[in-house]
Amino acid sequence: MGPPKVQTFYAMAYNPYGSRKNYRHSFATQHLDMKHQVVIQEELWDIIGGKGTFASLLEIYAEVGKEKGRQVIQRLGYDFK
Repeated sequence: MGPPKVQTFYAMAYNPYGSRKNYRHSFATQHLDMKHQVVIQEELWDIIGGKGTFASLLEIYAEVGKEKGRQVIQRLGYDFK
């Protein structure tokens, strides 16, 4: 049977640059093989939960945001009127 096959990645759940093509964080781009060692945003969530997981998460976040957003803003003290 042998040892299990293992893959390791530098993974980011969110990409503030929008797309892999536009990713510019200097540490990652200088020290990692972006094509083979890094999974970003949708790629990560597809590995974790299967294809379409990232889109599902965004839908959940939007739904929760509509329901709880005002309460979060108030608790943070940013409830400007």
